[in-house]
Amino acid sequence: FLSSPSKHMDRVADIQAQVRLNMNQPASSRKTMCTARPNWLSLSTTFFNKAECHKVPIPLYDILELDKEKMVVRVEPMVSVGEITRYLVPRGYTLAVTLELADATLGGLAFGVGMTTYSHKVGLYQETITAYEVVLGDGSYARVTRDNEYSDLYHCLPWSHGSLAFLVGLELQIIPVKPYIHLKYIPVRGQKKYCDKIRALSGAEDGEAEVP
Repeated sequence: FLSSPSKHMDRVADIQAQVRLNMNQPASSRKTMCTARPNWLSLSTTFFNKAECHKVPIPLYDILELDKEKMVVRVEPMVSVGEITRYLVPRGYTLAVTLELADATLGGLAFGVGMTTYSHKVGLYQETITAYEVVLGDGSYARVTRDNEYSDLYHCLPWSHGSLAFLVGLELQIIPVKPYIHLKYIPVRGQKKYCDKIRALSGAEDGEAEVP
């Protein structure tokens, strides 16, 4: 895709202008706001009539920055799992929590439920997000972290499905990886043995134990 990370804040300003355009209307003329992304592009099975809303284009498809010291990558929300994987893996990294659906967007996973994405080491997908960049309902921009003045919003954004703000950027934890992985097949029989093995391998019963 065409990359122009330096114009990120210009694109954010355009989104802010669209939000303010709606909010500056008389109360009787204001509409519920939503993204202009068509329903057919969504991985969700829950659709609604966007024609009745004030649709805000979110043309945010860029990978913005890789910070190897802080071990985070900063992206725009429409970057897909496939795109970030192709960017990170040749550089020796991957997302701390990722999934196998290449078309899923990083922003959709953040504001959705993360699908089936989790790690027994670092938790759910949203727990690897160090910062959200959002445009709020009044058109203002905010960088949201777990320990700044927007900390309450930080804990509310996951699973909010975009009902609280327009997502315009993300900072995600990354981890180092090698080009290949070693899989080990461990056959077990019965539910109890299966659950016991999962608990042992995940360190659920011993927080100090080394885990794969």
